[in-house]
Amino acid sequence: MLRTTNLQRAAVLLATLALAPTALAQSDADRETAQALFKQGNEARASGDVRTSLGKYKVAYALVQTPVIAVALGKAQMEVGELVEAHQTLLGVERLPVLANESARSTAARDEARALSGQVAQRIPTVTLKIHATAGARSPSVTIDGVAIPEVALDAPRKLNPGDHVAIATVGSATKQTLFHLDPAETRDLVIEVPATDIAGVVAAPVIVPVPVQPTPTIAPPPLPVTPVVPQPPPSPSGPSAHTHSRTPAYIALGVGGAGVVVTTVFGILALGNKSSLDTACGSDKTSCPASQSSNLSSLKTDSIVSDVGLGFAIAGVGVGSVLLLLNRGDSSASTPPDDKRVAFRVAPWVGVGAAGMKGSF
Repeated sequence: MLRTTNLQRAAVLLATLALAPTALAQSDADRETAQALFKQGNEARASGDVRTSLGKYKVAYALVQTPVIAVALGKAQMEVGELVEAHQTLLGVERLPVLANESARSTAARDEARALSGQVAQRIPTVTLKIHATAGARSPSVTIDGVAIPEVALDAPRKLNPGDHVAIATVGSATKQTLFHLDPAETRDLVIEVPATDIAGVVAAPVIVPVPVQPTPTIAPPPLPVTPVVPQPPPSPSGPSAHTHSRTPAYIALGVGGAGVVVTTVFGILALGNKSSLDTACGSDKTSCPASQSSNLSSLKTDSIVSDVGLGFAIAGVGVGSVLLLLNRGDSSASTPPDDKRVAFRVAPWVGVGAAGMKGSF
């Protein structure tokens, strides 16, 4: 019995010596930083921000591994649903060496970690994969949430956190994705369909059988009925309507010329009146006009310009209209029988000094 006790003590001593480098590696700076982070994590958790406290505890535990920090980290992991990680953190407390001067708080944390690890283990869900593949096909590569599962462990029950997960089976370049959800403490089987492949593992392509296309018979449409075309007699160029329609441009041109005559006459009279007034007030050279005659001088210029423009329209309109009437009269006389007596109307323009007009005769 004494020999067995000595052996146990030797084992504990060797374990302590093996862990000594790790303990010595924790510097004062690491311990100070871990204590500050642990305090910040407690404050965040007290305010309800579990995610922030979880991050603080993780960094503190990475720097200094104590039972107190481990229990705080495990509780935060349980609250956010990381049951697998929480179980491993709490189990790790058993592997932490017991220090000679360990506090009562650390001893209580060890007992709490032992109790919590048993509780969280019962809440971790389990999933067992059921691979469905054709005979002779090679085994697929399977990942769950991006983590590859060894082929020998494909049919082993797998511990996962509660929540949504995705499993992907891959054979060659073909993949099959399966989404599933796990509740706390749930145990279920998950069927994984393997992509269809041939024996060599190459994805089997569907066989496409061409279907012969039968030519569509061409059906000629029935002939359309032919309607005989009866030639229509050409319209007669003679007649009063034809002559009247052909004289319309001449009448329009004469109207424009008449309007020009009126404009020339009116504005010419106005210009002569202004000229007479200016001759009296300014003299014949128009170089010594008083300021009171500036409006009459401007009116004289405007009236003279308008009168000249109207004279141009009068000459052009009367000239064009007269030519069109003469041409139309020649066409009419050629198509009128000799015994047809018609009344001839002649129009001729006249232009004088400061005036213009038209004169006509039958």
